[in-house]
Amino acid sequence: MQFIADFHIHSHHSRATSKQCDPVNLCIAAAAKGLQLVGTGDFTHPGWREELRESLVEDGQGLLRLRDERAAELSADMPELDPGSVRFVLSAEISSIYRRGGRTRKVHNLVMVPAFEDADRISARLDEIGNIRADGRPILGLDSRDLLEICLEECAECMFIPAHIWTPHFSLFGANSGFDSIEECFGDLATHLIAVETGLSSDPPMNWRLSALDAFPLVSNSDAHSPANLAREANLFDCDFSYKGVREALRNRSQGFIGTIEFFPEEGKYHYDGHRKCGVRWSPAETRAHNGICPVCGRPVTLGVLHRVEMLADRAENTRPAAARHYESLVPLSSIIAAALGVGAGTAAVTRVQTSLTKALGSELAILRAAPLDLIRRYGGELVAEGIRRVREGRLTIAPGYDGEYGQVQVFTEVERRELVGEARLFEMPSSPRARGRAAHQSEQGDGQGEEAAATDLSCLPSLLDLCAEVPEEERLGPGLNREQLRAATAGSGTTIVAAGPGTGKTRTLTYRVKALVERGVDPACITAVTFTRKAAAEISDRLASMLPSRKVSSSVHVGTFHSICMRILKSIPDLGNLTIIDESDRLLALEEALRNSGAKSSISISDLSREISLLKTRCVRPGSGAVRPDLDEAYRAYEATLQRWNCIDYDDVILTTIEQWSQNPEVQKRYGLWFRHLLVDEFQDVNEAQYQLVRLWSAESESVFVIGDPDQSIYEFRGSDPRFFATLADEVESVSTVGLVDSYRSQRVIAAAATAVISNNPGERGSLRTTRSSCWPIVAVECPSDLSEAIAVVQEIERLVGGTSMIQAHERYDMLGGAEAESAYSFSDIAVLFRTGRQGDLLEECLTKAGIPYRVAGKKEAGMSPEVEEVLALLKLSAEPESAFRWLRCLRMQRYGLSDKGFRSVARTLIGSGVQPDEGPCEAAQKLAQDRLLSADDRRGVSLLMQDLAAIRSLSREASPRDFVRHCVETTERPWTIELQRLLAVADGYADVDAMLQDVLFGKDADWVRLGYGRPEAEHVSLMTIHAAKGLEFGVVFVVGCEEGLLPLIRTDGDRVAIEEERRLFYVAMTRAKDLLYLTHAGRRTRLFGGPDEAREKSRFIAEIPSECLKLVALQSRRRERTEDRQASLF
Repeated sequence: MQFIADFHIHSHHSRATSKQCDPVNLCIAAAAKGLQLVGTGDFTHPGWREELRESLVEDGQGLLRLRDERAAELSADMPELDPGSVRFVLSAEISSIYRRGGRTRKVHNLVMVPAFEDADRISARLDEIGNIRADGRPILGLDSRDLLEICLEECAECMFIPAHIWTPHFSLFGANSGFDSIEECFGDLATHLIAVETGLSSDPPMNWRLSALDAFPLVSNSDAHSPANLAREANLFDCDFSYKGVREALRNRSQGFIGTIEFFPEEGKYHYDGHRKCGVRWSPAETRAHNGICPVCGRPVTLGVLHRVEMLADRAENTRPAAARHYESLVPLSSIIAAALGVGAGTAAVTRVQTSLTKALGSELAILRAAPLDLIRRYGGELVAEGIRRVREGRLTIAPGYDGEYGQVQVFTEVERRELVGEARLFEMPSSPRARGRAAHQSEQGDGQGEEAAATDLSCLPSLLDLCAEVPEEERLGPGLNREQLRAATAGSGTTIVAAGPGTGKTRTLTYRVKALVERGVDPACITAVTFTRKAAAEISDRLASMLPSRKVSSSVHVGTFHSICMRILKSIPDLGNLTIIDESDRLLALEEALRNSGAKSSISISDLSREISLLKTRCVRPGSGAVRPDLDEAYRAYEATLQRWNCIDYDDVILTTIEQWSQNPEVQKRYGLWFRHLLVDEFQDVNEAQYQLVRLWSAESESVFVIGDPDQSIYEFRGSDPRFFATLADEVESVSTVGLVDSYRSQRVIAAAATAVISNNPGERGSLRTTRSSCWPIVAVECPSDLSEAIAVVQEIERLVGGTSMIQAHERYDMLGGAEAESAYSFSDIAVLFRTGRQGDLLEECLTKAGIPYRVAGKKEAGMSPEVEEVLALLKLSAEPESAFRWLRCLRMQRYGLSDKGFRSVARTLIGSGVQPDEGPCEAAQKLAQDRLLSADDRRGVSLLMQDLAAIRSLSREASPRDFVRHCVETTERPWTIELQRLLAVADGYADVDAMLQDVLFGKDADWVRLGYGRPEAEHVSLMTIHAAKGLEFGVVFVVGCEEGLLPLIRTDGDRVAIEEERRLFYVAMTRAKDLLYLTHAGRRTRLFGGPDEAREKSRFIAEIPSECLKLVALQSRRRERTEDRQASLF
């Protein structure tokens, strides 16, 4: 039996799909199109399987049909189409996002099974891995090979087909996140694939160029998100009309599989290369001629399907392999009629003509493929017949799609249309050689875009004010640098102060500065670049490694944080080499011991005392100075004496001690002075007074000093930072040049303009942030009824951005951009949710977890600090520094070891005194203490137990994964598994080895800590973090939640004006993390962050400072209680 099948469609449970995608309407549409077999789509969704069971029955051949009573009704209504004869096959598309080979992979796969029981079993397995209920096409952090294995285990007769294999963002061969071969993706199971799907952006001739595909049938499907788009691609069969017949026709490469009906691939959204926003559309040859770089923005263009095919092809064009099947290319009948009439495809006039044709001549495919032209002329008119003739002959003009913009197919020019109805002919119709021979390209609907996207015309969006001028092309000078970047990087001797706005290429300019110095002949060992985080230092080192002549040269440059460089200096000084450096949590213990042993009093809490002492040290104030408040001085002295006795310094002392040694020890200057012959300081706005003084000492003999940062991004006042050091430095040095970087390559124009308007409310002069990117979308300010509705709205918007659709459309309560099409689909790692305080993240974590969206949380406190976590970290630190007496004492304070106060003091004296003799350190001293009869039996047992634990932990560190290592330490403490300990385990998941983790445990700053939330470690994750932790990062999409008075800005009780200025800088930092989309959300009521009932909230004053033309205001309304609960149930 000959029949036409479309296996890959979606139900109304998928994002961006028509509500008409139900069994009955799909059956009607399939019959009208001329399909005899259609996939159900979305069988993994439990709600859809229930609907299918209610409407369909199994036919005994592995297929489904409408129940008899409903089929009879439809066939009576439409006898010419007989919808009751349409069959369904259970099918589902599954999106996999995972890491393989050091890259994030995003692959969509189509699965078909013969029975509901098979669908149930596969769905049950997948439900254990991720959330299959939130979307008809689930997103799973599951390797494609493992997905195939699960499907085969649960249904040996399943048909598994990689979907739309060339789509850049979501496919097997996708340029952005795919593989270079089928075996690379599916490994040992590659032979179990039943076929591969070409997708809308490629046709069989393009696929024939890859010999590796000869082993697989090429199928084509519509990936329809609405009934109207069924059969735009389909498959032709002449075999037994059953599941087994279809499977054998594909599996055995028999003549039962005739071939495919194709979309013109040029219509696809990714056929050509280019940049949509820059108006650059290139063929692969043009892209190669430009080295892949956009002449407008200077960034790599998006490579299209045609380019990707050419990259992997091992055959010339027009090669036809022996196994090639028949194919034919069509244009939808409604489009041809619309072109003939000169009206839109959705108009009533088109519907009337199409109805006339189908009633007289049958289904749409029958009309397009085989109906005699004279009959088409009779029932549809001369122009319609001519249009169908041209489509059959491939006589079309096509402007290929590129970078997410659909291609444009022209059946007639307006002149031709008039001429064909009797008006004078003016011009000959230009003809596309590619279309005439059989075309290529267009983006898959399978990349998750809703069908409505095809009709989106960005020129129809309301225009926004041209608030920022474009950067003239002639200003992009030098080796990838613009004029001001080049001026900064190539500055001469003396001091160069660079004010670099967000996204202006700060790190790029700094690294090119190092390169310029090396190219001038400067010894790389005489160059030092100072940063604030280990990650920033690593990024600079990586960039230098790729820019400088050799690894030897790049590794000679000194790159590190203030603290790491200082520690390298201090550890080389004999009396200071064995110092233990303690962090904030250790300092609290030291303060407790100091007050307990000295009898000193403090009028404030231990935590407040710790912060006050830290601030004093950032101002270079030691105890005994007149600058110390009398009520703090005694406690400060006792703390310093305790540190000295324990041979420790705290983080702040690292800077202070280096200043003192540099000032007082000529040998230190002599040994390390050459390091700072050329000094570069990143993020200069974050320096405190002690760090500023250190920079001045290091640079006293420097030939050049280069500091770069942005005073408007100074957000660490609570740590002593002050943006005024920019001006102070300019005043204190004689030879100074200043450079301003204002050309931002990050944020689109609306975001840049809005951020500039907000920060302009702070005092001081500044240049406008000038963006190189055109306007994209307005900033969306969303008013939510409550903090819960805010979290749910954010999660659902993320689902739409990532979960198989790039439509941000009107959707009941959550209409944020009014149905406009977003830029090309975003991945999880493109999205960040920022908040003012860490506690705001808890509700977001809950909602993300229940929605099955993988996420990670940045920041040490946000990683889940608690007493039990501190104990585990103490063991980790001891394993890293077993020769530190303090590390032993910190662990012996744990309940597990049970030392008495008397025993602890005795042990402390012995351990602190160890190390005087070269052959006796804390480890040796502990061995003696375990045998010391002066200690009680319980105390000796405690010391001995810690020795055993340490030996086991250190042994494990050499072979275990970070997760297993941390798990063992947790079990060692005998603490019950709390949520905080689970979170610590998630932190370990982010490390490749134990050593890297221990370095961050010892020396990592807040931003260096990352905890994995929901999802596998190898998958991509949405980022949750405080605004402080987000500084220096950028994301395609940013949500800033909690934009409310009292939260952002976080207002002090005294309403300090300076504090409001810093909060405004913080808001500015949050806004400028976004490249494309920025959402500012606020809740009408919010649960108190520190407990208690919820309270009414007011919108942040900072939103009111954004120009109205940059904003889209959205108010999410509460519904009746029962409807709201239903809505939330669908998420949870």
